[in-house]
Amino acid sequence: MKATAFILMILSVVSKVFGFVREIVLSYYYGTGMVADAFVIAITVPFVLFNFITIGVSTSYIPIYNEVYRESGEERANLFTSNLSNIVFFISILFTVVGIVIAEPLVKLFAMGFEGEKLKITVLFVQVLFLSLFAAGFAAVFRGYLQIKKNYIVPASVGLILNVVIIVSLVLSSFAGSSVLMAGTCLAMILQFLHFIPFIKKTGYRHKKIIDLSDPHIKQVLIASIPIVFGMAVNDINVIVDKTLASSVAVGGVSTMNYAARVNGFVSGIVIMSIGTVIFPLMSKFSAEDDMKGYKKTIVEAINLSSILIIPATIGFMLYAKPIISLLFERGQFNEQDVIAVSGGLFFYSLGLMGTSFIDILSKAFYSLKDMKTPVKVSAIIVLVNVSLSIIFSKFIGLNGLALGTAIAALTGGFLLLILLRNKVGSLGYMGIFKNIAKILLCSAIMGALSYTAFTLLLSRLGSDISLLIAIGVAVVVYLVLVLVMRVEGVMEFVGDVRKRIG
Repeated sequence: MKATAFILMILSVVSKVFGFVREIVLSYYYGTGMVADAFVIAITVPFVLFNFITIGVSTSYIPIYNEVYRESGEERANLFTSNLSNIVFFISILFTVVGIVIAEPLVKLFAMGFEGEKLKITVLFVQVLFLSLFAAGFAAVFRGYLQIKKNYIVPASVGLILNVVIIVSLVLSSFAGSSVLMAGTCLAMILQFLHFIPFIKKTGYRHKKIIDLSDPHIKQVLIASIPIVFGMAVNDINVIVDKTLASSVAVGGVSTMNYAARVNGFVSGIVIMSIGTVIFPLMSKFSAEDDMKGYKKTIVEAINLSSILIIPATIGFMLYAKPIISLLFERGQFNEQDVIAVSGGLFFYSLGLMGTSFIDILSKAFYSLKDMKTPVKVSAIIVLVNVSLSIIFSKFIGLNGLALGTAIAALTGGFLLLILLRNKVGSLGYMGIFKNIAKILLCSAIMGALSYTAFTLLLSRLGSDISLLIAIGVAVVVYLVLVLVMRVEGVMEFVGDVRKRIG
């Protein structure tokens, strides 16, 4: 698991770097202005709504495919895949037609502060992007299929393709107008999935023209998807609340919070998603085989591995939020006031990274046991906490309050899932997990103190950007030494694996 997760993290780093380049280009040409806000809302609306389908299908598809394969063989499992993908394709077409028709009220739902020209351009942008939903429907099934076939790399590479095409579109739009950005983003959404096709064919899969709604396995997907869909609906309320509050709390609020979330998402995208991608098929397999020892070991390894990377990143974001945002974005239309606004959001968003990690890992742990209801119930609590706190905090500390409410909600949900999973499957060795986390916290605190000392000593001589890069280098070296000296679990296992391979 560790080797595959590490490879996925490297690919995620490359993809995220291009994602940052995309945000830098967006900030350079459009800052936190009308087009930037419209772009953020437009790429949110269609896919948040269609997540009801894609997340529900992709999450339930893997364990049901494994069940069909075990009971009836590969040919029957592939026929089930064809049937499901055809059904999802036609659902995506229906969503596209309806979405185009009701685009304006949808935009107002996500951004109640938009009006006039900003509303007009956002509505048009959303209508164009609805045309790419069929590609997302295709990927909902075949991303899981490739992962089942142990091909994690191809599904993980979609972000790289997406970001490269959007970057080109952003540059061209600065000369040719926002219509080029609309068309280019739609094309990017489609192209990111097309390269699945040759790799799917290599597995021996042959697509069948079949739509059979009476297939009992389709009914299983539907039944399994319903609680996941409700869970996504609950989670998407978070997105809607954050976007619509941001649009009304401050001018440029949507793009401001988007930049902060994107930087914070660098860690969640690399670490959390990479680990989650690997562990879900493994946990589903162990659950199907009733191998609870392997199931629990996978969860503990995932928690330890994510903690090793997320905790120091959280400390880093808290200490260096302003210089990080300045280094990444302060140029062109993005000014000092924008840096202050975005760095505040990053500081508060980062507080919730550990909770986000627990939510992703432990939700998948429940899904692999075919318990879809528990994560939904927890998601409802997360939304309730987030909505309440975001509204309250935004009245006192503005946009930063939205990020703080989101962070507290994530921490609440993560630790609640820990408790509920223990009640369901018995002890996972939580004392050992928390002891390991305590070691990581100590290592991260020492790392933060030494690196920040280096940063402040260098700041007056070398400037913020160079001082930040050196401080990050110091942090990496210090942290690696400390986790090895303190024999942090996960690190020592990784070192042991490397020694075996070398030997």
